[in-house]
Formats: sequence, C-alpha cells, structure tokens
Amino acid sequence: MKKLAVVASGWHFPIAFYEKISQQKIPAGWEVDLFTISHRDPIYSEKEKMGVFEKMGYNRRELYDRIMYRKVATVAEIEALGWHYELHPNTMGDWGCINQWLEKYDYKKYDKFLFTHDDNFILTDNVFVDILPQD
Repeated sequence: MKKLAVVASGWHFPIAFYEKISQQKIPAGWEVDLFTISHRDPIYSEKEKMGVFEKMGYNRRELYDRIMYRKVATVAEIEALGWHYELHPNTMGDWGCINQWLEKYDYKKYDKFLFTHDDNFILTDNVFVDILPQD
C-alpha cells in the first residue's frame, strides 16, 4: 500500500477546503493521511472574516470565496473530518509548517506529499485520482 501525506498550513480555516480534501476519491492501492499544522487558533480567522462578505460582489472569485468561507472551521470540525490538527508557533513564516511536520513525523512512511495552504478552493473530488500514479 502506498501512502500520501497531505500537510496543510492552517491559517484561514475555510470549512470547504477541509471538507473537499477529506472527501477526495482515493485511488486503489493508496492511503491518505491528513495533517493541519496551524500557526494560530481558527478563532482569529473567524474574527478577520466578519463583515468581509458584505463588501464583496459576485464575480467568480468572490463566489468561490463565499462558498469556501461559508463557515470558518473549528478545531473540532477539522478533526471530525479526519485531519490531525496541531498548533505550533509561527517561527519562520508561512512554510515553517513543513519543518514542524517533519520534526514530528517520519517522512519515510510516505511515498508522496502534498504541502498546501488551507485557503485553496478545490473544484473536484478527483484531485488524488488525477495526480497519484496508479498501477
């Protein structure tokens, strides 16, 4: 069995991102582990997002944001979707989460990695099927 580690840098916490990644189809012969290495509690993102949508229009990008941020995820919701959530200090900026993940987890257990932000709008449930090699 091959393994993929998805490691998301947790900063914005849009519920749609966490839902869509956890709902991805997984190709035969693959397992997927989901990790959020957060540099702040989601409550701060929720405060930032208050009132933002009232100022937005309805072009494509703004519609995607409205869908993605229909709710800011809580830690409990992220974990209920199958993610391993960890809060770490923001020591070197955005991509410090990779080093923090590597300090705790054995990268040799995985065949592939997806390091990503948590503010990507996922359009399909075939991302893993489309990108992972299949025998």
